[in-house]
Amino acid sequence: MLIALISGSTVTNVGDYREIFPDTSFPPSGVSDEFLLANSAKKVNLFKAHDSNTHKLVSCEPYIDGEWVYLVTVENKTAEEIAADTESKAAQVRANRNALLSACDWTQLPDISIPKKTEWATYRQALRDITNDSLFPNVTFPNNPDYVPRVP
Repeated sequence: MLIALISGSTVTNVGDYREIFPDTSFPPSGVSDEFLLANSAKKVNLFKAHDSNTHKLVSCEPYIDGEWVYLVTVENKTAEEIAADTESKAAQVRANRNALLSACDWTQLPDISIPKKTEWATYRQALRDITNDSLFPNVTFPNNPDYVPRVP
């Protein structure tokens, strides 16, 4: 676990708690909140909540925000980054869709007789229509005719 030593409102050191306090024995659970408080230290966070569609995390100098020290800040993505992300998602959806179609091509062969042939054809058309969905590439894939939901 990373921690940061604090002097006033300034971060003076960031590192693994075992390296910062090499002569201290810690329990298997790691450093406690009481230990951090007694040693002017805070936990370090490498994540900050953000909307990954429009924002990105960028490394920065450590800063204190409440009970945490952060090593990242949230910045707006550029239009080019958003477009690249969207195209990447679209390519992944197309690849998944193509794999699902390939896996069930056999269901539509003329010499194959299966009970759910029409349902499979409908499923395959729904897969093809995914790229026409107004939410593309943020779509939900349909379930195939043999799908059985898992019971928890």
